[in-house]
Amino acid sequence: IPSTRLCYCSATSSGHVPLTGITKAGYLLRQNSASLDEWNRYFFALNGHSVSYSSSSSGFASPEGDILLTSSTKVHQIGDGITLRIETGYEVLLIRSKNSVEASEWKQAIEVNVAQIGDLARGYFTKLKKLGGKRYFFMLHKESISYHPSHTQTMVISGLFPLTETTTATSYGTTGIVVNSSLGRKKTWKLMAESRAQQQNWLDALAHIARGLKAKEAFFSMQNNPLSGRESSIYSSSLALRNSTGQWVGHFFALFADGLHCYKGSKDFMK
Repeated sequence: IPSTRLCYCSATSSGHVPLTGITKAGYLLRQNSASLDEWNRYFFALNGHSVSYSSSSSGFASPEGDILLTSSTKVHQIGDGITLRIETGYEVLLIRSKNSVEASEWKQAIEVNVAQIGDLARGYFTKLKKLGGKRYFFMLHKESISYHPSHTQTMVISGLFPLTETTTATSYGTTGIVVNSSLGRKKTWKLMAESRAQQQNWLDALAHIARGLKAKEAFFSMQNNPLSGRESSIYSSSLALRNSTGQWVGHFFALFADGLHCYKGSKDFMK
């Protein structure tokens, strides 16, 4: 369908593109395509790229279904107001909420995501190997790149590249991108974009994510707290912090009015 935009990313030169993440989730009813009178309960999750669903929230990591949103997606609140009809241009999904207010909230949330579709980094690349390459549909997320057999099979994850503060992305040839990460064992992907514009957009978007991850790591770095002492903290607890090598190390965290502080252990916090 020509009007259905799937692969465009209009990142600016500074790489300020929307980053996908879960924006809404909850249990809804989905119409059974084989029996239109049958509605089954699923856990739904909305992110920048798609609406996914699974039998329970614990199975969210491996969804049973997925509908990829497009810039031409329309959401209609039909019937008694509790049913939504989502039309992407090549797929239709009918879901039902417990009341019209919840249905309206889901409709609005999906429409907000659809309005940003043109700015999301996703599209077809050829993933290069030693012997040739294969074309896949790629999607950029907050902390990973995923690729799938096609844009109609985004529930099938063919591969995943974790993004960290050590990730780098450089140009390769006319339209290629080399993505490197030193998280644990070094990982490298070589991708061939379908245009120079797509190549540059992804380079900008990946650079933007790397800057954000570095800033996040710096915020949680070890620092001396001038207001040390349990009495002045708002909240404190033991948590794990991922270091630059990708390992999770236990630390003691305390939230103060001036920020979140990290200690090697609770004894250091009490000093």
